[in-house]
Amino acid sequence: MDDRFKKLLTIIGMIFLFIIALRILGFVLNLLFPVAIIGLIGYIVFRVINKNGAKKY
Repeated sequence: MDDRFKKLLTIIGMIFLFIIALRILGFVLNLLFPVAIIGLIGYIVFRVINKNGAKKY
């Protein structure tokens, strides 16, 4: 009985840690995703401006 209870507690603990890890990962992704999109758009715009600038000179 005690051994089974320990196993159950271990499983519950692992699930709890997994959920916490997922929530932290989700929080980090929510922070990084808009930054990544802005960075990508900025990079594309920068490349387009540089190509046009190279053609002009």
